[in-house]
Amino acid sequence: MFANELLPYTDYIGLSAYPYSGFNGLLTGETNPNTIPNNFFEKYINMVNKPFCITETGYIAENLVVPFYGLNKQGTPEWQRAYLEKIINICQSKNAAF
Repeated sequence: MFANELLPYTDYIGLSAYPYSGFNGLLTGETNPNTIPNNFFEKYINMVNKPFCITETGYIAENLVVPFYGLNKQGTPEWQRAYLEKIINICQSKNAAF
């Protein structure tokens, strides 16, 4: 079942994201939150006319290295703070339900 098939049965659009883990820096490990596209969340928020919420999210504050999986992602407290500020601003400007 596709997510859009569930829309008639939902009260909210719930977003879950850990953007350091995938779309930016797949080859280099670059995870600077400034590389997150400006519309990363908005494209989902604006998709339907329902309240939205952030169900879960996070950003690493230190390097994440898991050799077994070939995972090597950069993280800093400053990047974590910048990401959380971005989330708070989106929630405030788009009137998040929670």
